[in-house]
Amino acid sequence: ADHVVRPAKLFQDTILAVAREAQKGVLVTLGVTPTEAAIGYGYLQLGEETTPGFRKVLAFKEKPDLETARKFFRDGNYRWNSGIFIWRCDAISREFARHAPEIGAKLEAWSGGADYTRDFAECPRISIDYAIMEKAEAVEAGDVHFYWNDIGSWGALRSVLELDAAGNAVRGKVATLDAGDNVIWNDSDLLIGVIGLSEIAVIKSGDGLLVCPLSAEQQVKTLVHRLRETHPEHL
Repeated sequence: ADHVVRPAKLFQDTILAVAREAQKGVLVTLGVTPTEAAIGYGYLQLGEETTPGFRKVLAFKEKPDLETARKFFRDGNYRWNSGIFIWRCDAISREFARHAPEIGAKLEAWSGGADYTRDFAECPRISIDYAIMEKAEAVEAGDVHFYWNDIGSWGALRSVLELDAAGNAVRGKVATLDAGDNVIWNDSDLLIGVIGLSEIAVIKSGDGLLVCPLSAEQQVKTLVHRLRETHPEHL
C-alpha cells in the first residue's frame, strides 16, 4: 500500500509477464535494480537466468549495514526486494504445507469456508519472507523496468514529495530559516519553527514529536520498542 510505481501501464505489463512465468509453478518476486547502496531495503541475491527477464533467487538478505550495502551495490547480482509476489494458489499452498504447516492448515480450512476472523490472530507473527520465500527452492525474481519506491522511511517520502526552494519537504504549519534538505511534517495546529538544520526529520503527529537525522531514521523501530517499555501509554 505504501509503494510508489509509475507509469501504471508499465507496471501492469510487468505483472502480466510475471503472471505468465508463475504459471510454471514457481514463486516469483520483483527485484528492483539498486540505484544506491540503500540500507532501508532487503536484498535478493540472484543466480542464473531461468527465462529472459527472470533469474533464480539464491538468497534473501536482510536490511544490511552500509558497508554490506555497498558490497551488494558493487556486485551487480543483487536486487532490492520489492515485497511484491506473484504465484499460483496451489504453488504457494504447497509451500505453506511444507514450510509453515500450522499456517498452511489454517489456509486450507479457510479455503473450505472456515471463518478466518475467528482464528487469524492465532497465526504465528511471521513474514512471508521468513515463513516461505527463504526456504522454498523454486523462487525467481523478475526484472523491474518501472519506477519503484517503497515509502518506508522519511527520506524515501522526501524523494517523491514536492520540495521548497531549500529542498525541504514540508507539510502543515512550518516556518524555516537557513534550513535545507529536511522533512518537516506537522499534522497539528502547533507552529513548528526550524532554524539552521539540514537533512533532519521533524515529525509532529498526534501527541508525539520525532526529531532525528535522516541518516538515523532506521533506528526509529528501536526507539519504538524502547517506548513500549517506558511510555506504553503513547503507543
